[in-house]
Amino acid sequence: MRQRILELLRRATRIPGAVYRRSKAILIQTASLVKSGTTCSSKVILFLLPRYEFVGGGILSIFNLYRFSRDLTAVHNSKVLMCFYPGQGKGKWRYQSVDGSITIYPFWLILAACLRMTQMQLHVPEYAVQEIVERLGRRRLAKLRLAHGLRINILNQNVLMMPPDAFIESLRKQLPETTCTTAHPSYTTMELRRKWGIPVHHLPAWTYPSEPIVSGYEEKRDLLIVSPDSSPHREAVLREISIALPRLQIHIIESMPFEEYLKLAQVAKWSLSFGEGLDDYFVGTFYRGGVGFAVFNREFFTGEFEGLRTVFPSWEALTTSIVGEIESLDNKEAMESYSAQVRPLLTRIWSPERTRTALREFYRGNFTLP
Repeated sequence: MRQRILELLRRATRIPGAVYRRSKAILIQTASLVKSGTTCSSKVILFLLPRYEFVGGGILSIFNLYRFSRDLTAVHNSKVLMCFYPGQGKGKWRYQSVDGSITIYPFWLILAACLRMTQMQLHVPEYAVQEIVERLGRRRLAKLRLAHGLRINILNQNVLMMPPDAFIESLRKQLPETTCTTAHPSYTTMELRRKWGIPVHHLPAWTYPSEPIVSGYEEKRDLLIVSPDSSPHREAVLREISIALPRLQIHIIESMPFEEYLKLAQVAKWSLSFGEGLDDYFVGTFYRGGVGFAVFNREFFTGEFEGLRTVFPSWEALTTSIVGEIESLDNKEAMESYSAQVRPLLTRIWSPERTRTALREFYRGNFTLP
């Protein structure tokens, strides 16, 4: 009804489209904020997102951290919101490609409406934290800390995208309560804790709305899903596979809603990661009874994955051997046996309950490396 009224108002007054969209977004966001009771809350937790929508493991895990945090209200006694990066999000209030039911707010609206806020916890992706801090400015950060108890947690979901050490040191001096959560155990180390000088807490990334279902070989399709990451090896590897296995469908996952990706992942026999390696394309395929391929690296993998038959020591080795491994594993007994062998290595690290438990400990201040 509210949307219908807005549309009639726009037509009657001939409001320009951009102005109408911004007005509509602010109306929806303000109403939602008031309804949630956040304007009267003294404690607020914000998960920051970019305006631009894309379906990736990092974004999906942030949505789940938001959902799980809302379920942990009894632990942190805060209102939990999703928020666009400062200065972004005009005319937008949701991520339709991920979960259109969640309202996402502009940062300025939170500050303007939540005047009683005395504790503000920001969860910020690692690649964006420097840009956001610089956009806000040191003086404003100091005011936010003084007036609203600002704390920043760096969501380190890719150690290669962490900001420079000098920036972290500077941020720590201005905001001594700064923390860092890590999505992989490979970079949850005392060495990095000492290097960054801030508490580090392992917070396993969980990207799915529910537990994946293991499906058998007979339910799978001759389908290889491929991560969209750019790589100098991608063209040669995919050409090798397509020439040797012309009946195999190769689908690069890009520009599709998350639900469509999940449908493909459920029926795909194979996956290939050109990104982190130990990412959702690799992990999720095993969770659903298929087989993932990747190249080993020490930034994301830990030692127990080294030597697995589908985790290769180099791109040259993968290019040479992947076709043979697909042919060897392409039967019910081999695929189901190997997938079942690898799956426990993954579930020991990643599950929704492990993420909930780690998040609960974070809000209690019980960090992995305090």
